[in-house]
Amino acid sequence: MQRFLIIPFFFIFLSACAANSAPKMTGETTRGIQTDRSINVLNATFNGEAVSVNFGQTCCVRIPQKWPPGLTAEIKWTIDPYPKGHPDDGKEPKSFINGVSNPDWDVWYQKHRLRETSHVKVISLPKYEKTCELIMVFLPCNDVTAVIDCKLGDEIIKDIYTGKGWEKVVVRRLGGKSTCPK
Repeated sequence: MQRFLIIPFFFIFLSACAANSAPKMTGETTRGIQTDRSINVLNATFNGEAVSVNFGQTCCVRIPQKWPPGLTAEIKWTIDPYPKGHPDDGKEPKSFINGVSNPDWDVWYQKHRLRETSHVKVISLPKYEKTCELIMVFLPCNDVTAVIDCKLGDEIIKDIYTGKGWEKVVVRRLGGKSTCPK
């Protein structure tokens, strides 16, 4: 008799689990776009998953197939605020002299690395209908946003291929700041 009581409770438990299951996920390629040329984005993650930066593509990050209200993501990124060297460090020394590692370069590089800054932001992910890829757009003022919807993503990519000045067009399209408070 005990066997028959356990089985119905087991099925009730399973149906409750199915009702509370996580949304179906999809894997999307990612692309990082940098709109502020005064810095260099070195690396980034989207909910802990690595994302290619500076126009390369990475496969894949997981996002829900269907957009649920209140969807957020944690973005972490590291920047080099002085990608062309540092005024107080002088000119970058050669890394090798006559095939031998240059200790002056090692010291310069360590100083350079100390100036890197890390950033974290939790962003609301805008509603999307159809997903094609995740485009992380690094905006001026240490800001970031994500584009997932195919239509807006295509518009951003077209903006990039318009030529010089595309950065301002993309920043304006995404509502980013063009000047940073001091």
